[in-house]
Amino acid sequence: MSDNDPDFWKNLYRDQWKKSGSREEKVLSLLKEAGFKDAKLVGFGAGSEEFFHGKAEKYGRKKGDPDIDIPSVGVSVEVTGTDVKRVNLQADLWVRPDKVENARDHRERDTWVVHSLDHEGTLRAIHLDGKTIDRLLQIEQINPTMRRTGVEETYIPIRANDPNVKPFTDLVSYLKEKRAKNK
Repeated sequence: MSDNDPDFWKNLYRDQWKKSGSREEKVLSLLKEAGFKDAKLVGFGAGSEEFFHGKAEKYGRKKGDPDIDIPSVGVSVEVTGTDVKRVNLQADLWVRPDKVENARDHRERDTWVVHSLDHEGTLRAIHLDGKTIDRLLQIEQINPTMRRTGVEETYIPIRANDPNVKPFTDLVSYLKEKRAKNK
């Protein structure tokens, strides 16, 4: 299955790329509106519906690389989320382990995850700093079978009231503070 086929997950979720691309574009637009004009999509296939066969490494990327880069402040942003209406603001945020592992493997990079709860119109942010990464990787992972695909997946469940889950505006404030310090 997925271990032998580098295109397994891409094929499984191909019909969702438009939605995930619109999430990435929305976050990118909000970052630009906040004054970070240099924000750009950089992730493997971010903002695109183009099919790239094979592993990310074939294209100079790594599994779990963030979707957006903001070079002026040295911050990267991974965008994730759901359009499932039964998932509400009190539900755990599910983040794929490879996203947190990528941040762990690149601690020199300042990485955030933005989680979109599409039907609520809500964006929440988690700063993947060293302590947060280490703590998240200690959380027992879950392996739900997804209704949409019928396939078991692996996630790190992060409580909605976790102290590291912040409003998107906290990410914007952090970026502005970082920009002010760099001047």
